Amino acid sequence: MGQHLWQDDQIGLDITRSQPRRITENSPARMRNRSRVPAATPAQPLRSSHHTHTSNSSYFTTPRLEMHSMSVLYLAAAIVLEICGTTSLKLSQGFTRIGPAGAVVVCYAASFALLSVALRGIDLSIAYAVWSGVGTAIVAVIGILWFGEPAGAWKLLSWG
Repeated sequence: MGQHLWQDDQIGLDITRSQPRRITENSPARMRNRSRVPAATPAQPLRSSHHTHTSNSSYFTTPRLEMHSMSVLYLAAAIVLEICGTTSLKLSQGFTRIGPAGAVVVCYAASFALLSVALRGIDLSIAYAVWSGVGTAIVAVIGILWFGEPAGAWKLLSWG
């Protein structure tokens, strides 16, 4: 499964559900869209690998949170690039220095690209909270240690 994870898969929205889910080549939703099989009846609910059904759960349950290790690495790289871009923003002195100004554009573009790839395996709310929170905390430390910004009470309280 690992080597063919994205080769034959497409991301789609099954209109019978409110959550987006992966539609594979042989999934019931894709087969139904090709008119090869009739739509499911309540006696035969559609299930995919992302939906589980147990006797104690509702008819359809929400998708499991699946964090793939590659998505976590993409998110970590996006955080590093966001930190580099923000630090370059300070070094650009209001976009008057061409080198740091170019680094801002490149780092932020790459950071957003990697963040979007990380969203394939991590929920948006979690990925964005980690991306912005970790980036903000590390940039605050860089501001204090490298740029000599004051470490006031409000700044220190906001870390905890």
